[in-house]
Amino acid sequence: MKTVYGILFLAFIPVAAYAQKVEFGGGGGPTFYKGDLQPRFRPLNPGAAGNLMLRYNFNRVISARANVMYGLIKGDDSRSGDPFQRERNFSFRNTVLDYAVQVEYNFLNFRTHDGRYEHDWTPYLFGGYGKSKNMKRVYAVGANKAVRTNQRGGNDIVPFGIGIKKILTPRINLTAEFSTRVFLNKRNGSMFDGLDGARGQNAYSTQNLITDPRQSDFFFYPNTQQNDKYFHLSVTLSYLIYTVHCDIPGKRFSLF
Repeated sequence: MKTVYGILFLAFIPVAAYAQKVEFGGGGGPTFYKGDLQPRFRPLNPGAAGNLMLRYNFNRVISARANVMYGLIKGDDSRSGDPFQRERNFSFRNTVLDYAVQVEYNFLNFRTHDGRYEHDWTPYLFGGYGKSKNMKRVYAVGANKAVRTNQRGGNDIVPFGIGIKKILTPRINLTAEFSTRVFLNKRNGSMFDGLDGARGQNAYSTQNLITDPRQSDFFFYPNTQQNDKYFHLSVTLSYLIYTVHCDIPGKRFSLF
């Protein structure tokens, strides 16, 4: 898969340059997690990630994009509103590299390949396919930590979301988007945070929480048995390459 992505990425550059509809850029922003450890979306416990992108604009409405993101995804029981989760005191910190190709749909007629535009901003939807690889994983229960590095291969993911594009100058766009990464393999997804809710690894015996032994047969499940997923709120600056046609001989293409 790495070879296929590499070939597609390298082939994308000359094709896009020839068509004069390419833009490239980078940015970053906070990341968020939702899953067995944290069943509710909690924006006050973010990680952080950076991203690089290469976009090919077929027309004013449809674009294709190659995207790479590298950053930290984390979850922590100590920040939970559930007392049983705080008692468990489990946490994880995953350093993640993911890469994907996706298609974008602009709701408004945005830029043309020669820099002209009908609207200087547009909301858009996107979706695609990619891979997510854990470069480093740190799991902890209280002061006890386990570190795992260099996950082999990667997990199949579907990135999708919504964003807004805004023209800043004739060649520079500003993009803000909120994306979700969902794991295609449920087993891999459930183990992203180190807890497999379907196997009862997030269970609690009441014997550890209350003093009445008659109630020790009951179990609490502070988490939902849901697939893990993570999110990225990113702000990106991109540079648009296009042709400037003029009557001066030999002056028909301008890159910068």
